[in-house]
Amino acid sequence: MSAKTTSELVLELLGLLQTHRQWAGPELAKRLDMTPRTLRRYVERVREMGYQVEAVRGRYGGYRLVAGSSLPPLVFNDLEAVAIAASLRVAAAEGLVDGQTTTTTAIAKFEQILPARLRARVSAVAEHVTPLNPGRVAPTADAVGALALACRDREVVNFAYTTPDRPAEERSVEPVALVPSERAWFVVCWDRHKEGWRTFRADRMTEVRATGETFRQRDLPADSPADFVRESLSRINYVCKAEVVLTVGLREWVDYAKGWAQGSYAVDDVTTRWPIGAQSLQDLMIRLSWIPEPIAYTVETDSTTAEGLRRLATRVAVHI
Repeated sequence: MSAKTTSELVLELLGLLQTHRQWAGPELAKRLDMTPRTLRRYVERVREMGYQVEAVRGRYGGYRLVAGSSLPPLVFNDLEAVAIAASLRVAAAEGLVDGQTTTTTAIAKFEQILPARLRARVSAVAEHVTPLNPGRVAPTADAVGALALACRDREVVNFAYTTPDRPAEERSVEPVALVPSERAWFVVCWDRHKEGWRTFRADRMTEVRATGETFRQRDLPADSPADFVRESLSRINYVCKAEVVLTVGLREWVDYAKGWAQGSYAVDDVTTRWPIGAQSLQDLMIRLSWIPEPIAYTVETDSTTAEGLRRLATRVAVHI
């Protein structure tokens, strides 16, 4: 029999009922480390709290929350409560909510449904967890919500898209994922006008609206949406391109380079590849100069670019 308190067992039972449509009685009793008879008593306690729990008889029977019933506030365990509080702080740092005001009011409402033993911990997280602003341009919370729903429901989305060098253009896409990178949020989608896979910066999208038309998802030409974004960024039409192989772990490199580490990926725990590009050899050399002295690296590029970098480095060196 479990050594947990009655309150802890009720909380755990609620959590399990909220995560599955239906639980078989023996399986639920085993998860809670109690007998089927004891389980029935705890189910009654949950019903007394206002939750409608239905007992289904028969071979495929068990316990389930009645679909569509009006439930009391959700009950969270310790880890879930702390995770939600930390997520609110991170959302504020990302710019997805309007900073401290929204975070404070959301946390205050959240605390009202928590037991006293959790309030102090959640309050401490809200007050003292201060995420480092990632420096990327964030889309609006409304846009993120609309795009995420469209990805989930496989629904065609229309929007106006603006870039620095051209006015807004109407687009129609089949979105599959949102990918936050070091410098921006990208929407991975099939562009119906261009008839191809594309990435769009979410902060440059306005008038985002779902059309109600659903689509059948196509095969993405990459292992994951994140890989597709990385590959797309590496194909930007720079005159000079290279890949820098750094003897440093990915996390350490990203912590140092911040947004300029865009497109970097891990080879292993101690090696990172950093795709870079520029419109001139001089600009490419400037990018290389950002690498701190303790980090050893090699540059992989075409022979023309490699020779140009050597000449440039030699020309600078003879004057020092």
